[in-house]
Amino acid sequence: MDEFPSTKKYEWTDVLAVHVKDLSQAQKINFKPTDNFANLAKKIEEELSIIAENIDKKDSTEEKTKKEST
Repeated sequence: MDEFPSTKKYEWTDVLAVHVKDLSQAQKINFKPTDNFANLAKKIEEELSIIAENIDKKDSTEEKTKKEST
């Protein structure tokens, strides 16, 4: 099994589920520094943009299919 990948502060790293399957979260609140909010907002905006593009592609494909079938 591969080792858990090393990470850097403020960078997102996808890891295999095998690395996190046995982790648990204690009942506590983890406060993050506010300078991380901008990074989170940027990543959320990127993901929402991808979702919107995929929805637009799906809608245009469905419209094209409807036109071809009539």
